[in-house]
Amino acid sequence: MQAFEIMGKVDEKGQLILDEPLAIKSASRVKVILLVADETPTAKPKSKFSDPSVIQKQLEEMAQDADIQREIHAINQEFEVTEMDGLANQ
Repeated sequence: MQAFEIMGKVDEKGQLILDEPLAIKSASRVKVILLVADETPTAKPKSKFSDPSVIQKQLEEMAQDADIQREIHAINQEFEVTEMDGLANQ
């Protein structure tokens, strides 16, 4: 027997609906083991980091931050020697 892991849902009629088709012969007999959550998962609050406008605003603020600019400058100096190896030109 082969094992496949795939997500799906059980509809209101109790029928199993898979998220994707299985890559097996359609006439195959299968054994199904279901793992069902004890309770309906609650919706997670949307992260502010998934909002492109928030990310853009934070990037703009960081670009103006003197401490961040100093850190970027220090990092660039530290890696300056490695950029002389010529690998970027290949």
